[in-house]
Amino acid sequence: MTRPAVLTVAFAIMLAAALSTTSSHKSADVAEALGPITLSQVGTGFTQVVGIEHAGDSRLFIVEKTGRIRILNGTTTISTPFLNLAPVVGISGDEEGLLGLAFHPNYPATPYFYVHYTDTSSNIVIARYTVSSNPNVANPVSGVPLLTISHPGFTNHNGGQLAFGPDGYLYVAIGDGGGGGDPGNNAQNLNTLLGKILRLDVDQSVLAPPYHGIPATNPFAGATPGLDQIWAYGLRNPWRISFDSLTGDLLIGDVGQEVREEIDFEPNSSPGGLNYGWRIMEGFGCYINEGVGCSHPSLTPPVLDYTQGAGECSVTGGYLYRGISPSYDGEYIYGDFCSGRIWHSTPGSGPPWSQTLLLDTSYFISTFGQDASGELYLADYFGGTIQKLVLEDQDADTFGDQIDNCPTISNASQVNNDRNFIDQTPPSTQDDATWIKSDNMGDACDTDDDNDGVLDASEAIGCNGSGALNASNRDTDSDRFLDGPECALGTNPNNAGSTPAVAACGPTTDADGDGIQTRIEVCYYNSDPANANTDGDLCNDGREVASINGDSTVNPADMGLLSAEMTRVGPPAKLVNMDMNKDGVFNPADSGFLASRFGVCP
Repeated sequence: MTRPAVLTVAFAIMLAAALSTTSSHKSADVAEALGPITLSQVGTGFTQVVGIEHAGDSRLFIVEKTGRIRILNGTTTISTPFLNLAPVVGISGDEEGLLGLAFHPNYPATPYFYVHYTDTSSNIVIARYTVSSNPNVANPVSGVPLLTISHPGFTNHNGGQLAFGPDGYLYVAIGDGGGGGDPGNNAQNLNTLLGKILRLDVDQSVLAPPYHGIPATNPFAGATPGLDQIWAYGLRNPWRISFDSLTGDLLIGDVGQEVREEIDFEPNSSPGGLNYGWRIMEGFGCYINEGVGCSHPSLTPPVLDYTQGAGECSVTGGYLYRGISPSYDGEYIYGDFCSGRIWHSTPGSGPPWSQTLLLDTSYFISTFGQDASGELYLADYFGGTIQKLVLEDQDADTFGDQIDNCPTISNASQVNNDRNFIDQTPPSTQDDATWIKSDNMGDACDTDDDNDGVLDASEAIGCNGSGALNASNRDTDSDRFLDGPECALGTNPNNAGSTPAVAACGPTTDADGDGIQTRIEVCYYNSDPANANTDGDLCNDGREVASINGDSTVNPADMGLLSAEMTRVGPPAKLVNMDMNKDGVFNPADSGFLASRFGVCP
């Protein structure tokens, strides 16, 4: 991917030592561009990662240059590799190895995936494999070659990315064959596949060689001079290409020679055949005059470039972001292998596109990856870790503001006591599923974590001589009357023998028509007697309470729980939940009340 694409360990150590005194990137400074970002480590223990791909589900497939594909599911790495190609992968050069992976667009219904690697003779191989009956293990003997590309003379500049475009075709990024300055001028030669992006139809000749076909719309297909597989040319070493999941536009990170790194752009509407300029151009600059000027209309300049220096040496192409962070939507996020810096650029802001520093990291960024939800990841080549980019993270707790239950104050465990009580069967008065007054605010922001009407700051003091109250229990003494109403009515919320008269809680009327009397809402639930859906969720208050098993559906399953409680020897365990009509008596009338609320929320 660079020169050499993946630096030797010795050189990388030397470079890191130099940068530690000449660059500030090791301090992981954050640029407040569209909102602060953080990195959250989700995986470790990997070896020379060069790819992160998904197959349409929660798993990430981690491509190790040494030949293994491993699965990271959440933060758990499956011990058995998905596929181990080490016996057929050649790694005699720094840039050789297993370099790319892509899953068929209809995977797993079409159980094929595709790999890009160098073999033991330094040829570039594009092959297809099949998953086994175990979705976490591929069939290691199912491989068939689609292409074998001779790569003589040098071991560097193999490219490596595979990606399916919006047209369903497989795009293959191939380097120029290596050697400084493309000595064979391969990138401009339409009679070699080196220095190109290829486009293959993998749904043709599925069962027989060559296991692919040529799309009729390829720009050099048929009688047109040039090899049929070529889609675009004039590339040095395209290290990571990607398609925008929304528009289908193609982005290419092309590693420069000695001066400039570049990002190329191809709109979805392109008919193909674009010449991105190498070795005539390097970035926006000229490299070798091949008889046409660098401004010749036959050349397609990049949309942005940046100079090597201050630690930069090799671009790692990224993705147009399409995750949950609205301010970053449509921004192109990419980085540099050597400096560890991450930037974002706004499409259409130039040319050249703007370039804004997002994060200055200590990582050797060998690849970016995207999950099925559009969130982005990066790999640290030498550190062996996978990091998730958390965008718009004001409090730097690795939970983005869009999903953070307390976005302004660090709440790394996302504790939220008024929604996180453990459901029981029968449910307790603290169960989230049957609690009609709860919120999505994490404890770090919440002034009343258990929503009992007593502020957290007052729980340690208590009221009416109670002493300290339980800030994670709405009913400290388990007498059915919540702590807040007891404090307000003058009784001791830490003494089950001290309870208010139910009549003191309010009238027996049901002002909001939710099926719960005002006095019950006030003292038993601390909910709003004038609002039929106090917490604004999917269920109104009466139905939320009636879903005894907490599945948001009131049905015979709840009736079964109620009946079991009626036949219990001794008093019901949780009268406040089982006394459905709240008349103070637990009897068959409660079954009728429950049946009247059968249905799905909302």
